[in-house]
Amino acid sequence: MPVDVVMEEEGTGAVVTCSGIVTLAEVEQANQEILRRMDGLRYQLVDLTHAERFDLNTEDIRRLAQTNRLASQEVEGLFVALAAPTDLAFGLSRMWESMVSGARIEARVLRSVDEAREAIREALVSRE
Repeated sequence: MPVDVVMEEEGTGAVVTCSGIVTLAEVEQANQEILRRMDGLRYQLVDLTHAERFDLNTEDIRRLAQTNRLASQEVEGLFVALAAPTDLAFGLSRMWESMVSGARIEARVLRSVDEAREAIREALVSRE
């Protein structure tokens, strides 16, 4: 599956790994899986490292952001770190980040999984 969700840290974290061709339907399916597990969720790591192509347009990003904005009402202080190494992945991620601005989601777009994990660690420590 091009978009895979793995829960970690006893359900407080979700890692979303995208690979191959990423479509709106696959991202929405992953979102639904995460929504079913929102209780206790503190962070998400979205790894776009292995995504080869995005079959997403601006309206798709807007739709995903709206879903995430609504879902953020269910959880306090969700931190989302996106690892986006390519210019396209980075640009799409920044577009999403700007569209969820003002929601109960703190989001950061970074270039690597290591940077994303460090941002998650820093965010969780600052909230303790």
